[in-house]
Amino acid sequence: MSFNFPETKFREPLVALLKAINTKIGQPGYMINFTSDLVENDLIKLAEQLASGQYRPNQWFSVKETKGSEFLHIQENMPVLVHDTIYHLLCLPGTDEFSRFTSGADGGIVFEDPFYALLACFNVGNWKKLYILPSVTDHENPWQQRQMIVNSLKEDTYQPSQYFTECLPSDWKTRENLLKILQITGSQLERMREVGMDTIFLEPKEGIATYRLYHFKPPSDYNKPA
Repeated sequence: MSFNFPETKFREPLVALLKAINTKIGQPGYMINFTSDLVENDLIKLAEQLASGQYRPNQWFSVKETKGSEFLHIQENMPVLVHDTIYHLLCLPGTDEFSRFTSGADGGIVFEDPFYALLACFNVGNWKKLYILPSVTDHENPWQQRQMIVNSLKEDTYQPSQYFTECLPSDWKTRENLLKILQITGSQLERMREVGMDTIFLEPKEGIATYRLYHFKPPSDYNKPA
């Protein structure tokens, strides 16, 4: 499948994330010549490997780092959506405590940016907890903080609770296909960006379900005493 994510150059931040994860897990030598075209099966395989703790850099990077090579720069601007365009979202099983009060079945956690989908899987595989729902101050924040996340992984200061909300227990271990691909319009995704979730009718076999995109948290300044 040829993906149509909101960010057309999604491969660069995704590879930067994997390079940082390589450093985090003690294999910093694997830094260049990422060998995958990141088609659908590759993303599914990466997600499953990261979530199970079976990710191995030498399966995805062909040679070791040369002296002086650096991480890729990651854009911080939020992609602009076209309302009648169909976009692909990645979906993981899971729900948070607030979803219990919404109508419709729990569809799962969706990601407009595959960077966060694979990072969520790494959280599960490395910390054994469902830190999978991005926790942000607004809908521009997830794009702005990606470089910070990459740097924190590289420096071994990354803590998933800073960037994700822990979700309720789910059927992760019994799922054959962990990662699903959803298609929605730009106008639907725009609405999800604004409120963090939406109830969507996808197709007859899926029915109506509520999907979470973000958990909105107040900026740190809001928590400071006046």
